[in-house]
Amino acid sequence: MRKIIIFSLLLLLPFYMPAQENYVAFGFKASFGFSKFSGMDRYEEASIIPGSSFMTESPYTSGIFPAWDLGIVVQGMRDRLMIQGDLTVSYLNTKLNNAYVGDMGQMKRIRIFYNNISVNLGTKIPVNDNYRFVLGGGPYIGFDMSTWFSSRSNHYGINEGSYSLPEERVLDAEEADYKVFDFGGSVLAGIEYKNMQFALNYHHGLINVVKDEFPLRNRSCKLNFIYFF
Repeated sequence: MRKIIIFSLLLLLPFYMPAQENYVAFGFKASFGFSKFSGMDRYEEASIIPGSSFMTESPYTSGIFPAWDLGIVVQGMRDRLMIQGDLTVSYLNTKLNNAYVGDMGQMKRIRIFYNNISVNLGTKIPVNDNYRFVLGGGPYIGFDMSTWFSSRSNHYGINEGSYSLPEERVLDAEEADYKVFDFGGSVLAGIEYKNMQFALNYHHGLINVVKDEFPLRNRSCKLNFIYFF
C-alpha cells in the first residue's frame, strides 16, 4: 500500500508544478547497451539456430550482447507534456554460447538491423535551473529500410541447406528467414543537464520477428546520450 501511494504521488507531482516553457528542440542521439531475443529457449533445446538451416551438435544457450543506436531526436514541450521522437539506426544482437554446427565451427551470435522510429510521451520534473528529471513512454516501429534499395538474400534460410557458416560466425537477419518489421513499446527515465539528456531506454518487442516455428521478440536496454542544439 505504501509503494502504491508513493507511486501515485510521483505521477501526480507534475500536475501540481508550475507550467514549463513551451519549445521545440532538435538533437543527436547515441545509445549503447545490451539486447537479446526473447523466446530462444525452445530453439536452444531443439539445437536449432532460428531462421536458418543450421543445426547444432547439442543444445546450446543464448544471452545478451552489446547493442547500439545512432540517430536524430526532436523534443517538444507544451506546458507539462513532453513529446520526444527519434529516428535511429539500430543494431541488436543475441549471443550464442556453445552453438557448434558440425565440423563448420561455432556460431557466435545473431545480428538484426532496423531503422527505428520511437515516440515517447511524458513529462519533466525540474530540480533547479540546470537539472530536470525525464520520464516517458510510448510505441516504437522498426523497419529495415535497406530493403528499399536492395533485395534481401536468405541464402542461410531454413530451406537453403547451407554448407558453410557466415563470415565471422555471425548470422545476419537479412541473410536468413527474419522479418523486416518490428513493433513494441519504449520506456525511458533519466535526467537532463542543460542541453544534454542521459536516460535509460528499454524497448519491449511485441511481435514475432522470425519466420520459423517458434516466435522470437526483441528486448533491449540502452543508455541514451542526447545533445540538443
